[in-house]
Parts: sequence; structure tokens; C-alpha cells
Amino acid sequence: MHGAAAKQDGADIGNMNEVATAFAQPMINMVIAPLLKAETDLLGDLEKVGAEWLVRRREAVADAQRLAENIAANSEPGSILDAQREWLAGTLRRLTAEIAAWQSFTMQATRAWLPLAERSAESIAAATRAAGRPLHEAGSKG
Repeated sequence: MHGAAAKQDGADIGNMNEVATAFAQPMINMVIAPLLKAETDLLGDLEKVGAEWLVRRREAVADAQRLAENIAANSEPGSILDAQREWLAGTLRRLTAEIAAWQSFTMQATRAWLPLAERSAESIAAATRAAGRPLHEAGSKG
């Protein structure tokens, strides 16, 4: 390439850099940074839900072990039935707690992500307008 063609390509590259810079900073500030913060917050919430789930799993194993020991040690149907009833009550309590925990986590995640997704779409449109034209057109000779 010589002369005018090289100068034109250089101008196109410079224009692409300007458009990309005008697009990138708003994207990072208005879209990427808030999304990463929301994800960090949600991972913290998920860690808490997971830790609570592990506690319930340990309780479930201990309850099942107690039930098995009780059945093995008793031949009286009433005692075995009481042990099974106690085991079932603990199982249902844990199941209810798990449903509530995951429902709460899902609602928190939805409340955190939906507004971010909406703002992200608006921010992308605003950054594109601020850049002057869509990035895919930045290098075109139009």
C-alpha cells in the first residue's frame, strides 16, 4: 500500500480505536463492573446456602443412622414406628428448609440480575450512540 490507500487504512484504524475506546469505557463502567459485583454478591449468598445445605445433610445422615440403630435394637413395633415418625419429621423439616433456602436464593438472584440486564442493554445502546456508530461499522469506508 502506498500513499492515499495507506493513509486511508491508517485513518480507518485510528477511527476504529476511537470508536472502540468510546465503547469500551462505558461498557466496563456501566455493564461489566456492576455485573461482576452482582456475581460476587451472589456467590457469597450461594456459599451460605451451600454451607446450610451441608449442615442439613449431616443431620440427615445422623438421623438415618439413629433410625437404623433403633430398628436394629428394638423388636417392638411401637418403638420402631416412633423412630420412623421422628426420622420422617426431621426429613420433612430439612426438605422445607431447603425449598425455602433455594427459593430465597433464586429470588435474590432474580432481583439482582434483572435490573442489571436491563441497564446493560441500555448502556450498550448508549455506548454505541456515543461512539457515533456501531462497532461493526467502524472500519467500513462509508
